[in-house]
Amino acid sequence: FNYLDALISECIISSNNSAGVYISDNAKLRIYNSAINDNVADLDRGSGIFAKNASLVIQATEFTGNEVVAPHQYNAYGGAIWLENSEAVIIDCLFSGNTAVGSYSNRYGWGGAICAYNNTSLFVANSIFEHNIATGVGGGTGRGGAISTMASSNLTVSDSSFIDNETAGSAGGRGGAIYSIEGTLNAVNCFFSGSRADYGSAIQAYTATISNVTIVDANVGYNAIEITGITLNSLLINSIIRGS
Repeated sequence: FNYLDALISECIISSNNSAGVYISDNAKLRIYNSAINDNVADLDRGSGIFAKNASLVIQATEFTGNEVVAPHQYNAYGGAIWLENSEAVIIDCLFSGNTAVGSYSNRYGWGGAICAYNNTSLFVANSIFEHNIATGVGGGTGRGGAISTMASSNLTVSDSSFIDNETAGSAGGRGGAIYSIEGTLNAVNCFFSGSRADYGSAIQAYTATISNVTIVDANVGYNAIEITGITLNSLLINSIIRGS
């Protein structure tokens, strides 16, 4: 979709060997009550949706079993969704069993379900992320088992659940559920269970406000929440961390 407004409603987008949906060039897209499942990207990002310079609203849609396995010597980004310099609103959605796997030596997996890049604004509400995995190989790391944001991209997530999401890699995994670098993270009224990573088993972020959040049964390498980087302007408010 280019230069237009479009609607996808009550559709199944499945078993494609590249992005199931490609949107760019200032297009606007709404996806409603659909299923985007079992797509495998033949490039290195976004097997379900690839969005660049675009606006998306996604509601009541499931993303299951989508996979990015990067080609030789590439990182993998966004097992289900890749967002670049875009705006996205995701509400009442399910992300289950999506994966991003780097290839060959010293390559990374970023965002098992979603990766946001380059000044992207991402808002997520009332959604479930379960069993998503980001994996690095050959000295690389997985970053953000469910969601990874990078390059001045900002994430707000509210009233959502993150269950059994995972990062892994020979150099360790970072942010078992959420990894946020060079942008801001706001997490409100969220539940995290069974997150797994070596650094920040539930969340690793540079700048974060985390409030009314519950984190239980996280598999901790170092800590359940890790705030890193040189600007530590972060808040943890009225939250529970238990069994981690």
